[in-house]
Amino acid sequence: MTWWAKVVSVGAGLALVMAAALPAAASTEEDEPTAPRPLSERLALLAGEIGDDPDDLAAEIGLPASGAGSLQADEDGRISVTVQYRTRPDAEALADLERLAHIRATFSFSSAVSASAFASDLAAVAALPQVVAVAVDLRAATGAHRSDAATSMPADTGVPNAVGDGCRAVPVEADGPLRSAEARERFGVDGTGVTIGIISDSFASLSSPTDPEEDVDLGVLPGPGNPCGYDTPVEVLEDGDGGDEGRAMAQLVHGIAPGARLMFSAAGESELTMIQSILNLAEAGADIIVDDISFYSELYYQPGFISWAIDQVEQQGVTYFTSIGNSTGLGEDGTPSAGRPISGWQTDAYRPMDCPAWVEIGEGEARDCLDFDPGPGQDATDTIRLSADNPLSIVLGWGEVAFGTESDFTLQFYSDGDDPELLAESARSSAVTPNGALFTPMERPAGEHQFVLVRTAGADGDPPPVWFGAIGGGGGMLEREYDRSAGGDVVGPTAYGHQADGYANAVGAAYWDDVDQTEEFSSLGPGTQLFGLIDAMEPIPSPALPDPITHHSPVLTSVDGTRTSFFGSESEGPSGPEYRFYGTSAAAPNAAAVVALAAEYDPDAASDDLLAAARGTAATMDNPLAELGFADADVFGAGLIDATAMLGVLDVPSVGGLTTTAGTDAVDVAWAALPAAASYEVRISGRGIDESVIVGADEQAHRFEGLVPETDYTVAVAARNADGRAGPATTAAVTTLRPAEPAGPGPAPAEDQLTDAARGGLVATPDPVRAGERLTLSGLPASQWMAVWFRSDATFAGWVWTGASGTAGVDVPSSLPAGEHAVAAMRTDGTVAAWAPVTVTSGSVDPSPSGRLASSGSEPVPAGALAGAALLLGSLLLIHRRRARRGA
Repeated sequence: MTWWAKVVSVGAGLALVMAAALPAAASTEEDEPTAPRPLSERLALLAGEIGDDPDDLAAEIGLPASGAGSLQADEDGRISVTVQYRTRPDAEALADLERLAHIRATFSFSSAVSASAFASDLAAVAALPQVVAVAVDLRAATGAHRSDAATSMPADTGVPNAVGDGCRAVPVEADGPLRSAEARERFGVDGTGVTIGIISDSFASLSSPTDPEEDVDLGVLPGPGNPCGYDTPVEVLEDGDGGDEGRAMAQLVHGIAPGARLMFSAAGESELTMIQSILNLAEAGADIIVDDISFYSELYYQPGFISWAIDQVEQQGVTYFTSIGNSTGLGEDGTPSAGRPISGWQTDAYRPMDCPAWVEIGEGEARDCLDFDPGPGQDATDTIRLSADNPLSIVLGWGEVAFGTESDFTLQFYSDGDDPELLAESARSSAVTPNGALFTPMERPAGEHQFVLVRTAGADGDPPPVWFGAIGGGGGMLEREYDRSAGGDVVGPTAYGHQADGYANAVGAAYWDDVDQTEEFSSLGPGTQLFGLIDAMEPIPSPALPDPITHHSPVLTSVDGTRTSFFGSESEGPSGPEYRFYGTSAAAPNAAAVVALAAEYDPDAASDDLLAAARGTAATMDNPLAELGFADADVFGAGLIDATAMLGVLDVPSVGGLTTTAGTDAVDVAWAALPAAASYEVRISGRGIDESVIVGADEQAHRFEGLVPETDYTVAVAARNADGRAGPATTAAVTTLRPAEPAGPGPAPAEDQLTDAARGGLVATPDPVRAGERLTLSGLPASQWMAVWFRSDATFAGWVWTGASGTAGVDVPSSLPAGEHAVAAMRTDGTVAAWAPVTVTSGSVDPSPSGRLASSGSEPVPAGALAGAALLLGSLLLIHRRRARRGA
């Protein structure tokens, strides 16, 4: 896998470039390059002239002195680079590299190595055997938006005061527009049981206005001493160097989902280190990961290395969010571009034309230039007007596959006028990746400027599509010559890389106190894919897709501009200093926290189910760009995420801890409390009953009475949400108990009680029956104790249990005389349940071996079976006597 792709490309104000390693036939000083050198080579050449000081090199080559796009160097001045090998380097190869550079890390998922080297040694590193490329790791951009009121670093003006009588010093302002406070209350959730991993620049680099420990004391981060009781600290797997944007993101997540477990891992120096953070967070148990990182080296027309890692963890069930970026610039009022998104431009096929005579290409050679005019005319320039002192960073991409590129393009930035001055030009990330980047200088001539796109190499045939868009400073573009879409040209989209290739869920931003529309700067989709996902394990070209795929982005919109304890735009509020976090970097963690509430509420829901619920319930928004041809899906996605509506459509969780306790005519049902439940539906069914009741959320038990003894029932308990929708029922089987046999015989039936009206449906078999023989009584009321009496002379035969079938067996008392009798079944209250005439014949049989006078619920032994047994016994006795005689 080539990790130079992770490196930012640059040019004049240049993006990082991976130097394609010089093979055995390396160029000599006499060889003339056919294209501009990649950044690593430029730095190596420049270091031979001015030395290895990173600040001097950055200033000379036009890189930002700090922040996004700047060089990353250690205390000795070694520059962070990624060294890509053809195959995983062995010990000998690593030893060769160690002689020229400091090895920071190797990776199990890649043959690339993270290292630090002096600029003057980069050419020697690139010449090592099996090295494919050397990439200079330029610092990534984050999704925080720096408005005019924002400070690049927070001012030390003190910490916020506590809010009212609450336990937090900073209110959770996102709770209102996202309806997350309502969701926590209605559905009983706070993110408990869900783990959220955060990827950004750093977590604990700053100590002012607050440090992480003070944030815990203020209640805006979890940890020991948190006044709200959330004492599990944020787990920092790997910290970085930056403005602690990751800590600010963690504060926003904790505000909405205070019970969630939080983890942080820095993006690091390159796409390679960010992949490691993604994999580490997933391995450590992250259910949701959110980042706000953009590398200049990410691809536009193909899912790249970060998307490879996202795909890996999403296959494990992780839900992945990213900030879509803050790159949209709208034309200034009073100009032809007014209100139009103008910070991104693309065409479905590069249109070549002759370059103007004044175009210069450093050490390379111009083959031709792009014709920006979509009509019949030709124009090699696209004139723009920028606001004063607004640095602009641009990412360039073209539609060829990584590891199989044939073309080379350079984006140039000129002053306007009859004799334009070249102010900046892009450099490729790598000789085998179709991308590059450009930084405009902070100081530049006043007035209009112009872009020129030069092709310096390319195969014959149809040239590829081309895109370039702002990654930073897009809001400073005030007017553009080619400011509207026409033909195959599309103006406006700026989302790229893992923000727009269909793998991560990109989040746009709307201001928390006015959510009808997205923030003007929130980046726009869609993204276009021509090739399959890069394989990070093997640096070979991915197959071309049968047809281009358009991925709409963002997926959702969330809110920004909410307060933190230290990060963002600083102002004085009624309770002390207020720091407001603007940008999609704030919107993305707020969205991730809402999904954490949903994941707790429905722990069985898959990632796709959660996302479908979020999209399906998002609040619609206004689209001021609709009349310009921008679809809702590329402006605000599905809409503003709505926590209460989202949880309302999810499956209600099933209750746990269900227990039953049976009595003779009642069943007690109990279950464990479910925080998500607004009420419970409790049901019992079986043997002529199907009854349900609704009980309140504060009840965890219910009794069903009036049941039939010794009877099978099924009980079910289902939680119901605040909208009355029930979740899956938890069921249990239960059998009521048989009552204890009554004591004593009970009153005998009087002769005048045995009337025709009292006969009921009793059937006695066999009839006639011999004294001592088993008599089966059927047609009795079910599941009751009955006292069996015989009359003419009142004789008690015992208590019988009728069972579910209303049948019981009783032994005819051996003392009962032959003749006509009545057999009566008496209830426990002394009333006649039923009676029937029965004839008792002379000749008695012995009582049953058990001596019982009555039995309960079992079928009597058929008379035929008894006769057969007696015959068999008689035969055996006869045989025994005959043998005895012979023996005598």
